[in-house]
Formats: sequence, C-alpha cells, structure tokens
Amino acid sequence: MGVRRPSPEADSTLSVGDAGHESQLFEQNGPIPEADRQEPGIVWGEDINSIHIPSYFDLNLNFDSLSEQWPVSYGTFADPSAPNGSSYEDSGFGTVADDRTVIIEPADHNLIQHYLNVMTQYTKMRSSGDESIYTQIFSNMALFHPPLYHATMAWTGLHLGQSKDEPELIENAESRYSHAVSLVHQDRDAWQHFELSLVTIWFALQYELLAARGIESFCRHLEFVADLVDAHGGTVTVDIRQPLLGPIGARVLMWLGSYDARASWIGGSGRLLRNLELFRSSCNILDAACPAKQPGPDAMSLEVCLRLTLEFDTVDNKIAHLHRRSVGPPAAIWAAVQSDLLFLQRRLENSDSISSTLASILQPQRIMKAAMTTKLFNDLLLLSTFYSLIISFHRILPFPTLGIVDPELLTAEEAATRIVRAAAWVIRLKKPSPQNIWPRILFMAGIETIDPLYQDWVVQVFRDAKPWGGNYCKTLTLLEKVIERQSMEGVRVDYVEVMKESVGIFII
Repeated sequence: MGVRRPSPEADSTLSVGDAGHESQLFEQNGPIPEADRQEPGIVWGEDINSIHIPSYFDLNLNFDSLSEQWPVSYGTFADPSAPNGSSYEDSGFGTVADDRTVIIEPADHNLIQHYLNVMTQYTKMRSSGDESIYTQIFSNMALFHPPLYHATMAWTGLHLGQSKDEPELIENAESRYSHAVSLVHQDRDAWQHFELSLVTIWFALQYELLAARGIESFCRHLEFVADLVDAHGGTVTVDIRQPLLGPIGARVLMWLGSYDARASWIGGSGRLLRNLELFRSSCNILDAACPAKQPGPDAMSLEVCLRLTLEFDTVDNKIAHLHRRSVGPPAAIWAAVQSDLLFLQRRLENSDSISSTLASILQPQRIMKAAMTTKLFNDLLLLSTFYSLIISFHRILPFPTLGIVDPELLTAEEAATRIVRAAAWVIRLKKPSPQNIWPRILFMAGIETIDPLYQDWVVQVFRDAKPWGGNYCKTLTLLEKVIERQSMEGVRVDYVEVMKESVGIFII
C-alpha cells in the first residue's frame, strides 16, 4: 500500500480521523466509492479489529524516509465554543483539535517507527506465534483515540530517551504522558468507550513501569480502572446499552488485574481485583478475550493461561494483604492460603496440557530439544508465575506458623530453581526481547535461591536487560542489595523495606 501526499493546494493540516481531509487527499485521483466515505472513527457495536484505517497510513512504512512536512499539523484550529471564531495556536499538546482527533506531528515519525520495531516486543502472552497485539492496538485503536495515541507515543518516547540518554526526549515524553492521562481521567464519558479507556490506562501503566518512580500514579490509574469497571457494570438500562468489551479489552482488563495484585505488595488497595470478581458474574471475560474457539494448542493455551492467571492474582492479592497486616493473622488464615496454593499446584502438575513442559523443567537435559512455540512459552510463563507465588508465601510465613506447612507444597528453593530453568529455556531459544524477561518473577527467584550459580545467572540477565528500560536497571540494583543484605545477615529480608531504604518505592 503506497502513500499519497497531499497536493500543495490541500490544507496543510492532516489528521488521522478527519474524514474531510481524507476526501481532499484522494479525490484528486478520482471519486471515492461511497463505501469508503465513512468517517474513520470508532463506531461502538462493530468489531474493533475491522475498523476502517485511512489509506494514507501504512504500518509497513519507514517513517525515517519521509519528509518532515508529511503528515504534519500547523496553523490554528477554530474553537467552536469561542466567540467570533477564535482559535488556539497549535503550540503542542492540549489544543482543541488535539483532544478530538489524532494528529501525527513531524516528531512522531521516529516514535512510530520505534514503537512498531521495538515497543511491540513488550507484549505479554500471545494466542498465536504471529500475533502482534500492540500493532493491532496501534492501527485499529490508537490512531482514532487521542488519549491512547499520546499514551503509546509517551511510553515510546520515554524508552527512546532512556536508551539514547537524551533528557529532552524524556521531558517531551513526560509532557505527552501528562496530557494523555489528563484526557482520559477527565473524560466524563470514559465508560462509554470502555475498551479504549482500559487500553489507554494500560499504556499509562507501561510508562509508569518504565519510569520506575513511586507508586502513587500507578495506583491512581488502577483505582480509575476499578471505577470504570463499576460504571460499566451499572449501565444496563432501557436507554443505555453497555459498551462493548472486545478481545483486546478483555485481555488487557485481566492483565490490569495482575498489576493490581502486584501493586498490593507496596500500598495498592486491591480494589480492582475485587471489582473484577463481581464483574465476572455479569460478563464472561474469558469468552470475550478468546471469542474465536479455534482448534489448536495455541488458542487453548491462551485460554488456560488467562483463566489460571485470574486465580493466581487472587491468591497473590491475599498473600500481599496478609503481609501488610499490622497484627499477624491467625494460623487458620495462613492454612487457607496454603490450601489455595496446593489446589493450584495439583491442577498444574496433573494437567495434561502442561505435563510435558513440567517434565522438561524437572529434567533439564531434555530442555534444548524442543522448539520455543507459543504454547510452550505461555506454559513456562504460567508455571513460573505460580512458582513466584510459592516463594512469596514462604518468605512472609511467620515463624510460629511454620508447623502448618504441608510437605506436599513445593519449597521456596525448589520453586526458585524451576523458575531459573524455565527462564533459561526461554532466553536460550528465543531471540533477545523484553518479552523474555519476567522482572518480578526472576527477581523473586534471584533473592530466594541459595545456589550461587543460579543467583549469578539472574543478576546477569538483569544486566543484559538494561537497554530495555530504566525499571530493569532499578530492579538490578535492588536485587544486588537484597542479596548482599541476606548474605550479611544470614536470613531472608523484606525486599520492600530494602527498596524503601535504598532505591525508593517502585513497581517491579
């Protein structure tokens, strides 16, 4: 698909989502069929993956080769609410037009290229080997929703600024991030475009993770999503139809639940997870996330992973809140959590779909004989996530209650060993990518294992991951400090306390 440039007579302001400019652009070469004259905006009730994309945008285009004059927005924009046709100068983010349409500025060319080439590699679980959910989000959603577009570009700009060590890029990314957050948080109709709002917050959280600075904004975003879930669940009336939750939105909503569980360890309320429990009673999130019941191991793997992830997050949230209680919980509560872990452990170990993967972890000499399929990757990530829960449980279990530990439950050391083996398998067989590095999971394995070879390996993984973002650098520093403290004291230490004393609070 080629790119057609506007003629010199055409308006120099070209924006994605502006049907008038699209008509100007193409009617020079003949009339446009009526079917193509529709406004390329979001239409609720249609499949989000089939939304019309303007023909002048090519995802395979190398933006570095474009003139800085295309596509670009200059001049002024009329404010319909201002008297006498007053206008705002286009001085950056926050203009009236910027709030209504997506405008690709000259500086965005490199950012879009970086997003498509690099940032799409940060995606989580996939349903097939060639799926690129971040590319789908950009082409089918971000180009038509300014808050989401600015959030993706802010995240991309932050990474580019960190990797090039250019403060100006980081400052611009921060301004853009603030604008995106302002747009979505002040949108009184955010619940009406529920899916777009969820995905926008997801990328705002990606920005916060990469910045690795405090938890206040991170938790505020999660509270906002909890409010959206509440609003979405209460909109069934005669006059108002519930906004759609498509496959992308459903998957992102479950991932947001995982972030809520993670935030619970260092101050989060866990409210989103509680709301999701109620939300699931009226909306089958799994059916929404996996609508095409296609045969094959990849599709089945994704559905199994998402279902178990919801259960893992619930248990993780319970453990985190037990840890934060000022008064130690009674032994019965610890026993109940252990019962949950044992139930999940048996399900995983007895699962036919995961048994071969588990066998390879337990017998490392067989590891390198298998290709890294999507199903295998998802299984390894799923098992490692569960093993990190076991480590968390053992690390905070009070000494007086150690007698309740069931011998069937994996030890923390064994769980750490299995995580390292699974991660080594992934890193060995997949090309370098941030998708291969599981920060919190590997961090938990690194601070728990007492095998110096495994410990050194985890440290080296984080050193090699530095180019992927500032959060990896900060996690490495924390990992080394926790290992050093534990070596000096001879006992486990609370990594959250070490975090507060050294690098400052952030989400791993």
